[in-house]
Amino acid sequence: FYIEELKSNNSKPLATLQAEHVGILYASLRARLSQGQSASLRIDGEIDEDDDQMEAAQIEISRKDQNDVEIEPFCFSTEYNGHFRFGSHMEDIDITAPESRVSIGHGTSEVVFVTPVSIDSDKITLETDHVVIETSPRSNDSSSAFDIGQVVNLKTNNLDAPRVIRPPTIRGKATLEVSGPGFKGYPWQDFTVTIPDVPDPRIGEALHSLKKILRLFVLTVRINLPNFAMPSTTNAV
Repeated sequence: FYIEELKSNNSKPLATLQAEHVGILYASLRARLSQGQSASLRIDGEIDEDDDQMEAAQIEISRKDQNDVEIEPFCFSTEYNGHFRFGSHMEDIDITAPESRVSIGHGTSEVVFVTPVSIDSDKITLETDHVVIETSPRSNDSSSAFDIGQVVNLKTNNLDAPRVIRPPTIRGKATLEVSGPGFKGYPWQDFTVTIPDVPDPRIGEALHSLKKILRLFVLTVRINLPNFAMPSTTNAV
């Protein structure tokens, strides 16, 4: 239902979707991918206190065909402080929503993160016994993990993972990085990274403003120019 709704409204103002249903929709879209196709999920719920219009999280599900050509994405919005729920497989996901909650696993024995994955939320719940970090199958030809984003990055103020009692399993060239007050002690200490403070507040303000401009530009292009495509450079001199 949601997929057909988004298809019919993709050239109109952003549709809205409950945060709890985002994970279900993304999993359903991934299940429909043909061999060679790919999909990625991006949730931007970082609120700008100076902008009353940015009180909703902006969501984009991008897709590419077998030839790595981008298919028209699905764009919609949801509450910035909602509760996002996912199953036991997390792949190509970028969540920046510091006021939100993210639950992963739903009681499964194992949760698999396939790079790249980045989650920044107020609370992360891992409803599982074990965490596995894997390299994306599309990155087998790469010689460096950082060239294509073979990183799983988790940041939270509150971690709820009482069943995770042994260190995550790392496979391939993948890397796990965790940060924030939620990740302290065993079994996370070997994966903890420290995020340095910005020395000059003006730098942080400038970066935040630039991010807002880019976010608004992307949304404008997606909404108003749904069939926009870059010109081919095949015949360029």
